[in-house]
Amino acid sequence: MPLLAGAGLALLAAAPAPAANYALIMTIGTYENPRADLPGIDLDARNAGKIAESMGVPAANIAYLSDDKLSLDGFREAFDKTSARISRGDNVFVYYSGHGTQYPEGVGKCGEGMVSYDMHAYGDLDLQRSLAHLSEKAGQVVMMNDSCFSGGQAEAKSLRSIERVPKVFKLSDAAPGYTCGEAINMKFTRALVPAVRQAGSNLLYVAASQDNEVAHASTLGSAATLAWAACLSQQADDDHSGVLNGSKIRSCAQDWLDKNNFNQHVTLVGNKELPLAFVGTADGAGDPGAAPTAARFLDNLRHAASPGMPVSLTVTSSRMRIEHDVLDFTVTTKQPGYLTILQVGSDGKTFNRLFPNDVDQDNQVPAGTLRLPRRGWAVRSGGPPGTSYLMAVLSETPRDFAKGFKAEGPFRSGEVGLASRTLYIAATGADSDQPGRFGASEVVPIEEY
Repeated sequence: MPLLAGAGLALLAAAPAPAANYALIMTIGTYENPRADLPGIDLDARNAGKIAESMGVPAANIAYLSDDKLSLDGFREAFDKTSARISRGDNVFVYYSGHGTQYPEGVGKCGEGMVSYDMHAYGDLDLQRSLAHLSEKAGQVVMMNDSCFSGGQAEAKSLRSIERVPKVFKLSDAAPGYTCGEAINMKFTRALVPAVRQAGSNLLYVAASQDNEVAHASTLGSAATLAWAACLSQQADDDHSGVLNGSKIRSCAQDWLDKNNFNQHVTLVGNKELPLAFVGTADGAGDPGAAPTAARFLDNLRHAASPGMPVSLTVTSSRMRIEHDVLDFTVTTKQPGYLTILQVGSDGKTFNRLFPNDVDQDNQVPAGTLRLPRRGWAVRSGGPPGTSYLMAVLSETPRDFAKGFKAEGPFRSGEVGLASRTLYIAATGADSDQPGRFGASEVVPIEEY
């Protein structure tokens, strides 16, 4: 539905890096207090740069700050400059590697933070405000925090003659013997996630360890960063969709840590299904049984959409008789924008852009409910028997999801070989001079019989 031949669309395996992506990479290996120095942090910066590039951040858009550039004031300035640099809808990756700390904040209360070069805590509330401020403009904010904020006991075991160094440091203003039982990795995000969602941005917070665990540094780099970087390959793409989301990379990274006997567990908070990297050809080449479905691509795109732009799509009937029934549905939005209807054919091999089309090109819609198709065009079930899928995308500025597609009647069609990366770049406007956020509906299945 519709019965389209499907143009042979070449996969953009080497698509251009989206210009609307930025990264802030902060590392401290040498402190004002030499007792706090950590090994391998310069290697963390290099690996974090590779992680940023895998997320589509151009090298020119990566800001590196280290050591004495990250005083307490330096942290604040770094976040402020990043916020000023980005435009609405841009994506931001923030990385930190260094010590974490905990300190008492009154009876029964514990504050946590990142240890600055000048031996102060950039506290949990500071970090929460900084990330929330970024989210006011960004389409998504991803932070990887490779530090320890646990008050638990550190274990000093060796791994193949490589010395481990706990990434936790107690500042002088902490009460002697004070121990906190809950790490920042989960505590501060309980307030952060709702704040970021309210601002309309996607958030994924990646912590090097979970509550009451120690994150480790070594001369080869920090464990969680090494594990994460090692998993940016097709090996981690267990469903062969061509996209790596937070859950996939975390699972692979945890296997790496377990195999190398690191007793720490990478923790994700926020949108765990957020697409982070794109790998390979995403066409299941060499493994016919592993070929991805186009519906999977749509689902990846849905997880990248802004929670601040809700969109719903409702079909009149979830079952359609082939060569008989005609598609009828409504789309409801809470704000105006540019509406696109994407469809996956029941053959599982074809992408179709149903709207806008050659008959009905005006896709700028007001807030409210719109019934489609409008006068002049229709979509009749064309088979084969199976399940087709619909999804509505609402963008703040115009988007072209049909680049490289060929005309099939009034519609545009392309093969399933189109990677998620291509759809993602179109949705975010990273290939245009008009960035902005986008919203997406659930992927709605329709049985064709």
